[in-house]
Amino acid sequence: MATPIYPGYLQGQVRRNTGTGRSNLGRLGKDTTRQQRNQDPPWVLGVPTEADKQIARDYLRAKASRPVTGTGTGDTSHLTGGEPPF
Repeated sequence: MATPIYPGYLQGQVRRNTGTGRSNLGRLGKDTTRQQRNQDPPWVLGVPTEADKQIARDYLRAKASRPVTGTGTGDTSHLTGGEPPF
């Protein structure tokens, strides 16, 4: 069974990082406070826990330490140096 995702809510949550190369971190879940009558509640990004943030930091560090391959530009400046933005 397919589950509908209401893109309007998610788009609004991730819009500020669109095109910046930054990622969005959150827990995907249903927001029953925004549920419309006779519809399923919309999917939204919830606030990440400290454990979620640490997992994301570890992932980004591991990703930055791997060599970049493929047909991209090779610009990895967004992957190295400093802490992730969360």
